Amino acid sequence: MTQEEAQEKCQKIYLNNLHYLEEKHPDVFKNISLFDVAISENMYEEKYALEIVNKAFDIRILNDNSLLYNKDLNKDAMIRVQNIKLDTKNSFKTFEESFVPDKYTIDKDITNTILETVYPLIDYVQKNSPKKIKLQKIEKFIFFGNLLGAHIELFVKKYLPKVILITEQDIELFRLSLFVTDYSKIAQTSDIIFSLTQDTKVFENDFSKFLEHYSLFNYIIKFNLANNNYLKFIDTVLGVLSTTQAKDWPFTRSLLSIKRQNEYIKSKYNLMDLTKEINTIKNVPILVVSPGPSLIQNIDWLKKNINNFLVISFGATLKTLYKYDIQPDIIISVDPKEVIANQFDGIPKTFYEKCLIFAASISSPNVLELLNKKNTYLFQVVLYIFKIGILYGKSVGDATIALLLKLNANNIYLLGTDLSVDKKTGSTHTKEHMAHKEKENVEEHNMIKNHTITSDDLIKTKGNFEDTVFTTRHFKVVLELYKSNIKDFAKEDTIIINMSDGAFIEGTISKNSKDIKNMHKIDKKNILEKLKSEIKPTNLITNNLILTIDILTKIVDFLNNFKNKKYNTYENMMYDKLTINIETLTMAREENYAEITIGLMNSFNNNVEGYFNSFFTSKKNKTNYKRFNTVFQLWLHPQILMFERYKELLIDIDMMQKNSKQVTA
Repeated sequence: MTQEEAQEKCQKIYLNNLHYLEEKHPDVFKNISLFDVAISENMYEEKYALEIVNKAFDIRILNDNSLLYNKDLNKDAMIRVQNIKLDTKNSFKTFEESFVPDKYTIDKDITNTILETVYPLIDYVQKNSPKKIKLQKIEKFIFFGNLLGAHIELFVKKYLPKVILITEQDIELFRLSLFVTDYSKIAQTSDIIFSLTQDTKVFENDFSKFLEHYSLFNYIIKFNLANNNYLKFIDTVLGVLSTTQAKDWPFTRSLLSIKRQNEYIKSKYNLMDLTKEINTIKNVPILVVSPGPSLIQNIDWLKKNINNFLVISFGATLKTLYKYDIQPDIIISVDPKEVIANQFDGIPKTFYEKCLIFAASISSPNVLELLNKKNTYLFQVVLYIFKIGILYGKSVGDATIALLLKLNANNIYLLGTDLSVDKKTGSTHTKEHMAHKEKENVEEHNMIKNHTITSDDLIKTKGNFEDTVFTTRHFKVVLELYKSNIKDFAKEDTIIINMSDGAFIEGTISKNSKDIKNMHKIDKKNILEKLKSEIKPTNLITNNLILTIDILTKIVDFLNNFKNKKYNTYENMMYDKLTINIETLTMAREENYAEITIGLMNSFNNNVEGYFNSFFTSKKNKTNYKRFNTVFQLWLHPQILMFERYKELLIDIDMMQKNSKQVTA
């Protein structure tokens, strides 16, 4: 190919790509167009040049005259694709291979739900799957680094994936690839999602879109890493996937939230109405005391300033406060686990019986039994059944911020909200906290081992007082939730001051406790009494439940049609599985609580699809009559049970409506 012929071919590919991007990816097209203008008007100095070296394309790096590939482009692409195998090497799994139900026990209610529903499926899959998964097909793939895209074109031609995510942080490199690789041809085989960014937050959004696309195939996502410059994006993927693991079991938590809330309403517990306009704590200095290691560093300051703030404590902080004789005004509890009661061990009830208690309506009964019922107010979580507002939170910390902002608090101080690993001790909590542990060498734990998700993985993040600190994957998720809640609920006059020596929380102001001055004693008793009178709902109103109950009856009847049904082929079984998903979704959309019902379905599928689909990566399981029929029934049964229990709980609410003036439709 002559130089002239090569230029003509490149120009044709480039124009094809521009037309494709303009039609299918307008945002990418816009960025490329603006970049072209910047180059043509000498607003950008190019770093690379596309050249033909030894009859193959390569990229000349202009500042040092080196070649990016420095080898035959086609051979490089072939080697990269040859190294991609039908195995789990270089892949992300969205399910846990060694699921142990006891590890995720919340209490007997949750345990029984898991054991009766999904565990038989998981147990069967684990016992009847090969130890080493061999894929029959690659459905979803991520390219971390685009380069000139030749390997992408060759990979798609060989493996025919349903969707690929192409990540490139250098827009100039991506633009050069448009002269070499025809993405419009690739798109005829596979859907493409582009992520052209250096910003991990933007990439996180693009990756979430990728997860939603053909989500049934998320169980194993393979990837190719162009070079180590893209490791930060792998870390972002692992962080996102850590929030979608089956360990959260959201559908069982949803059912439990209704069950417990119903019981507490019958027991005449106070509820909170988060839809009211409440101004009692507006302009009141509120101090949220968390159990991070830096709390101890500020304990003397806290003792001196206790009367100048409305002090809010988590249950996890109580033992530390009791040890130093610091009396909180409000205690907030969110976690539904029975073990939360241990946070009160060794503390006399006299220490907290006068405190105002804000607790999630999913809280464990053995926790609420320890508290003064008269001073306890429950807020609705997980599902929006009653029209009294709802609070979402993954941790007590981010839920507390959301709650305070919904109550119009605008002068908030954070202490001990480290959300990081102490650089000296490696601890994440105060010594009194049940999760307290120390690591000898913090930096040694900052590794990604085999690209698997573990709660012990440490990653760097911006520090509140230092440039960077180490945090855990769990804390990283919580930091994002803090950021999201502050962004969603804070008003223009809201000020949140973070005095914690840990991770920086976006939307807060970093300030050392010694710099907090000119504070004055507040009338706590009057504030708390007024707040109690304002947060109570006048009555509990629901949407009409009868329609939802009728639809759930239809769904259960429909699912029962497939009980004990036998299939001759795997394909027939999968056809019915797809039919079930479509029909139940269609029926659910007809009722008043469609969002909740569909949410239950989605969370169930997110929990079990990884196991279900991984089971059928084995050809033997696809052709074994007994096995594919067994797995189908184990997949079907928990859904029937889930919808039956949901229906029973709504009937219970309907009965309460008829028997009580407080609950009305």
